[in-house]
Amino acid sequence: MASSYIGMTTSETRSGPVAIGGVGGSGTRVVAQIVRDLGFYLGDDTNAALDNLWFTLLFKRPRWYERSASGLQTGLSLFRKAMSGSGNPTPSDTAFLLRATLDVGVRGHDHLGSGRGVWALQRARSLRGAPGPRPGSVGWGWKEPNTHVLLEHLASSFPDLKYVHTIRHGLEMAYSRNQFQLFNWGPAFGVEPPRNGAALPPRALSYWVRANERAIELGRGLFEERFLLLRYESLCDDPSGAVSRLAGFLGLAPDDDLVSRLASQVAAPPPPRRPHDLASAGFAPEDLAMTERLGFPI
Repeated sequence: MASSYIGMTTSETRSGPVAIGGVGGSGTRVVAQIVRDLGFYLGDDTNAALDNLWFTLLFKRPRWYERSASGLQTGLSLFRKAMSGSGNPTPSDTAFLLRATLDVGVRGHDHLGSGRGVWALQRARSLRGAPGPRPGSVGWGWKEPNTHVLLEHLASSFPDLKYVHTIRHGLEMAYSRNQFQLFNWGPAFGVEPPRNGAALPPRALSYWVRANERAIELGRGLFEERFLLLRYESLCDDPSGAVSRLAGFLGLAPDDDLVSRLASQVAAPPPPRRPHDLASAGFAPEDLAMTERLGFPI
């Protein structure tokens, strides 16, 4: 299979989309940038972090999802058609899109109400006019951190899906400013959002443990060799090695020059944010123990 991307060969067959997810702030953006620069179409409506905003509109709706997630398979079918450029929307597709647009337009897609009003209408309009992958694309997929919440549904709707799950040290994530998933999905994972700043890091670590433990278990069980766990720290420590591993997982064989160019996009990690005194921070011992079992030293 020929590719228009210089310095790269592909395997003869490569079916199915690729999805990138993880707890917010774990490095999904840089992974998406590499995947896009390897030649994958990630959608026409993305933000600065390369989040696929069609996915956000359709599925980042915690109240709806926890209540019933009615018509979820219809929504995934609609999303596939928009992303792959295959098939026309059915009346059921249109009804799902209208309900999602109304839901997000009124409530927003996070605890801050982001996405209310015209934002939702803009996403719906761009989705309806989606042209599909560009000529020369080696494949298609998307990046949206909340993807991991829907893994079971994605496995049944996208039987050839390859899923990349990024993970970063739980204590760094506990002190991250990006805690949207904790407030959006925490109750679904048995973690109540904190009511004050002091309680935020322990709750954030609890969410991190539960979300990643579930994603890894489902990823390995449902996708097997089509699941890739990518550590942010490994990406920063050995960018070229991580890029080569990611490309191989996607069925691509970039040459050394392209690997070096993509690896150069990986910035050095910021200084650690976690305190030296963890005993007084209120972390649950079982969460700290699970952090170590997931391969991150305390």
